[in-house]
Amino acid sequence: MAYTSLKSAPNAFDQHKRLIVVQVAAVLALILLMFGKPALAEGSNGHEIVETIGFAMVLICFLGRLWSILFVGGRKNDELVMSGPFSMTRNPLYSSRPSARPASG
Repeated sequence: MAYTSLKSAPNAFDQHKRLIVVQVAAVLALILLMFGKPALAEGSNGHEIVETIGFAMVLICFLGRLWSILFVGGRKNDELVMSGPFSMTRNPLYSSRPSARPASG
């Protein structure tokens, strides 16, 4: 039986390279934010539509979190709540947040 030499596996996760990529991306993003111009002019129809969509997304997040908080009420520690918003997702307080993230920019 012939044995082949075992080569060490390539380092798939090189933290140093990843850190350099993140730092370069952060500097580029900062430069774009400081010197870039908005694609939609203030007051244009496109700007108003994007702003309205963003406001609606924040409102959906707020209402979803409010519904979850009011639904669970004081029974959070007494029983396992499996109806209402908790029947759709494990933790609706956290799952409603992603709708507001793109809107907050």
